[in-house]
Amino acid sequence: MLGCWAEPEKTAEAVDPEGWMHTGDLAVMDEDGYLAITGRIKDMVIRGGENLYPREIEEFLHTHPNVLDVQVIGVTDPKYGEELMVWVRMRAREPSR
Repeated sequence: MLGCWAEPEKTAEAVDPEGWMHTGDLAVMDEDGYLAITGRIKDMVIRGGENLYPREIEEFLHTHPNVLDVQVIGVTDPKYGEELMVWVRMRAREPSR
C-alpha cells in the first residue's frame, strides 16, 4: 500500500517510514514470505466504559452449529466511544429432500 488517497496524515498513522502498514494484527511470516494472522494487538473494545473482548464473543458465536466463521472488531462510535461490528459467515444449507 502506498498510502491513503489524499490523506497524508492517515497514511503516516498506518504506514511506517519503511513501508510497513500497521493494521493492529499480530502475524508470523514463514520462510516463503507468507503471513498468517495469529491475533490482535488490541484485543479489548471499550464500549461506554464496558470492556469487551472480541475473541470471547467470536468463540461464543462459533458454538452455534450454523456459524462457519466470525470476526468481531471495534469501530468508532460517537456515543459509546467504540462499538462492536460482527462479520458472520454461515454454513451452507443442506438442500431439502
